[in-house]
Amino acid sequence: MNPSPAAILTGHDREITCLWISAELGIVLSGSEQSLVLQHTLNGDILRSFENSSKISTPRLLLPSNDDDIIVCYDRSKLCLYTLSGKLMRQAIFEDETIQCMVLKVDSQYTVIGGDRGFVQIIRTHDLQPVYAYPQCDASDQKKQYVLVPGGAGFIGSHCVIELITAGYAPIVVDNEHNSSAECLKRVEQITGCQIINYKIDCLDLENLRNIFKKYLIYAIINCAALKSVGESVQKSILYYKNNIGCLLNLLTCMEEFNVKNFLFSSSATVYGTPKYLPLDEKHPCIGDAITNPYGKSKYICEHILKDTIVAHPEWNIILLRYFNPVGAHKTGLIGKDPIGKSNNLMPYIAQIAVGRLPYGNIFGTHYDTSDGTGVRDYIHVVDVAIGHIAAMKQFEMNCGLKVSYSVLEMIKALEKVSGKIISYRECSRRPGDLATVYADSTLAAQELGWTAQRNLDEMCEDLWRW
Repeated sequence: MNPSPAAILTGHDREITCLWISAELGIVLSGSEQSLVLQHTLNGDILRSFENSSKISTPRLLLPSNDDDIIVCYDRSKLCLYTLSGKLMRQAIFEDETIQCMVLKVDSQYTVIGGDRGFVQIIRTHDLQPVYAYPQCDASDQKKQYVLVPGGAGFIGSHCVIELITAGYAPIVVDNEHNSSAECLKRVEQITGCQIINYKIDCLDLENLRNIFKKYLIYAIINCAALKSVGESVQKSILYYKNNIGCLLNLLTCMEEFNVKNFLFSSSATVYGTPKYLPLDEKHPCIGDAITNPYGKSKYICEHILKDTIVAHPEWNIILLRYFNPVGAHKTGLIGKDPIGKSNNLMPYIAQIAVGRLPYGNIFGTHYDTSDGTGVRDYIHVVDVAIGHIAAMKQFEMNCGLKVSYSVLEMIKALEKVSGKIISYRECSRRPGDLATVYADSTLAAQELGWTAQRNLDEMCEDLWRW
């Protein structure tokens, strides 16, 4: 091996900052401070210099393609595309980024650029236009686990946000505020002392949803976004199918595109249809034709979509939580169920009567085969539901219930006891889709998660009345 140099390159009078050699093309490219890029032969002869509009920028990286083009990175943020003859073809500036590396992909059609704070983008080589940006994070982000909470400004979602923060997660709320308000999240900030990342968008808007996944490295999704009135779903079935199923499909699409593998779905006890036995456990059959309303059927269809998804993506973690009538409010009295318009849920409905917003309430059906003729349900404190979400993040489909059931009249009497108010009501005929008795067996959640509901009916009513 000859220790003598094969050639000496001249033309630079400042420090060389980058160098590229091609034996195949027989050329050497070199850059130095104050913008100069030169092309030499392997013998050291200068062939040409590359023009640059800025005379104070410094070339840092050189990347020739298979199409006789050359990408030069100046000052870590400006890219210039040249022909081998030295003609400037394109320029692109990546504001606030520091490009540290460039790699050609797919026969030089695309270039991957990477830099500080997890910056990674794919650009088209021929025009330097970005085609994809990977979620970006800095050192502090890498310590966080971002959890996307569609419907996070709603009743259950807002309580989940509080428990996520308590457990050390960083929630990102996405909510169209159809039946919620940003004021709720301001109160969550007051309770937690943390600023909430919040986007007022609809999950049916796939492009805006994608933008969130591009910006944050999402660890998991807790999907609380849905239309959920049993009675309304009978009248507006198309709207319910379009919204509830469409939102789920958009979220799953983003999960595939951005490699998110953890998903918790807020399902419903309505997927069981008319009970064949009580209490309901997870082994109870879910038969679509037995479900009595479009809301329940939309949840049933969503569950089957998720079960098919886990077959296609066995590496994903998908959890189904079937709710049984969450009630109550946060113990601070700052957040609770405050629907826009008249409530479709029993406890907020009778609470509005107790505070004088409504003169009386309607009891839909007083001749069911129950102890007092009114419908019987399993009610659970919303905080217990939210804590159940955190416990379930690593598990699978489970019921969230108290395993104790109460009739409509019993719930009215319980709130009367706590509030000291008389709640007026009148008896009405049954609503389409309503069942006589539904309550849960949550044994599986206790066995697998160590989770059981801790708050009884008195606490549910006390927290609701405080709210």
